[in-house]
Amino acid sequence: MRMRIVSILLSVVFLSYLLTFSGCRRSCFSEDPFVAFVYFANDRQYTSVYGMDGEQPGKEIPIYDLHAGLPLTRKQNKTILIFQNDTRRDTLSIQYELTPKLQSKECGFYLDVDNCQVGKPTTFSNVALQSSSSSQITVYIND
Repeated sequence: MRMRIVSILLSVVFLSYLLTFSGCRRSCFSEDPFVAFVYFANDRQYTSVYGMDGEQPGKEIPIYDLHAGLPLTRKQNKTILIFQNDTRRDTLSIQYELTPKLQSKECGFYLDVDNCQVGKPTTFSNVALQSSSSSQITVYIND
């Protein structure tokens, strides 16, 4: 009888431990898609944009409004975006530093984005960048 009580008490202690401390473990976060949210101050009516991956153009993305969410690359420290319509073509180059940072021993590393700036080639004359997180850059084009 005494062994049975000890066994039940140990089970209760073990279950209490599992319920208490299993919720405190940090879960790993995955890297969010790396994007630039581009806002245009005037109505240039770009119809599409594509990125350059080396010498090869990427997939063309249609633009329907004065803003667009566009994917950026984590393969290089620079993304070149080409905005176009029937009569105009403009280039925006965004440079950034990719820094590996340790999330935890269990989760490993992730790439953090720092020091975002407008690079060359860029045909826009008035561009402002704001980085609010490691996976998002906000771009204001005021031309």
